Amino acid sequence: MKNLFVGFLLIATCSQALASTENINTIAGMLSIIDTQESVYGSTLTLDGKTVYTNELIGTALDSRFLLNGDDVLLFSGGRSASCASYFFVTISQSKNADVSSEFGTCSDYAKSQVKGNSIIVTMPENQKKYAKFIFKNGVVYQNGKAILNK
Repeated sequence: MKNLFVGFLLIATCSQALASTENINTIAGMLSIIDTQESVYGSTLTLDGKTVYTNELIGTALDSRFLLNGDDVLLFSGGRSASCASYFFVTISQSKNADVSSEFGTCSDYAKSQVKGNSIIVTMPENQKKYAKFIFKNGVVYQNGKAILNK
């Protein structure tokens, strides 16, 4: 009986190590970041249990949070691969809608973000001397005036 209990305890401990959850209270409910470490490291975002975004390649982390036009707008890092960071926005409205923007970035894991009017400006290094500027407005990410559409 003791061996059975130790085996169960070991399985429960390993299961907890394979998954972690971070909860973020939003205007429309609880947004959860569920990271799993099964065969591949990945993550899922859920809003009150409903899947909003899934990435099977890399974990997802909250970078910044904004209130824009009455909506919660969250900037997340994660995306393409462990060696090339990308970013995306999740806009959560009071009507419990969650919209995910296209992914964007320069592979840099350093981004600076700020609200300007009805937009969010994200800048990050593009190379040693140049910075890239991305503008998030009305649910769309723009670079150099062109919409990024890669959902």
